[in-house]
Amino acid sequence: MADAVEPLPVLAGHEANCLSDPEQEGYLQLMLRGASPAAACLQLELPVGNVLRTMEQQPEFRERLRQVRELLSQNVAAALYRAAMEGSVSAQSFYLKNQPPPEWPQPDEADSDIDDAMSNDELLDRCRAAGLAVPPEVETLLRRPDRAPAPAAVSPADPDRPS
Repeated sequence: MADAVEPLPVLAGHEANCLSDPEQEGYLQLMLRGASPAAACLQLELPVGNVLRTMEQQPEFRERLRQVRELLSQNVAAALYRAAMEGSVSAQSFYLKNQPPPEWPQPDEADSDIDDAMSNDELLDRCRAAGLAVPPEVETLLRRPDRAPAPAAVSPADPDRPS
């Protein structure tokens, strides 16, 4: 069953009407070419409220608009893939984080050995067990009861320093 859509309030003091079939087609074509909803309405001289009313009252139009948005999203994904294949490291990283190969282990939050509720002592023990050297300053800070860093000294050249 289609999602229920809340009725729209009257926009800008006028009653919104549904788009005609030619207006719907023109709107969808402009959206397919990358126009924003507002730009498509402006170019077709349509009140935005009419588009919203049509989406509310006509499930077929709402579905076609969803399909258009899905196609546009696929275009962006294809451009991201092309950029990754052309050597863009940031595109490669983003792509692999969101679409890892199936043979890669999938992160499972339930199996994580990192516990957000871990105490500072447990954290220090894990670091030592992993063979990590814990600097004495870090250990002192983690073992302090208030665990707050000491306030920074105010520089004599600080213009905000009270006189």
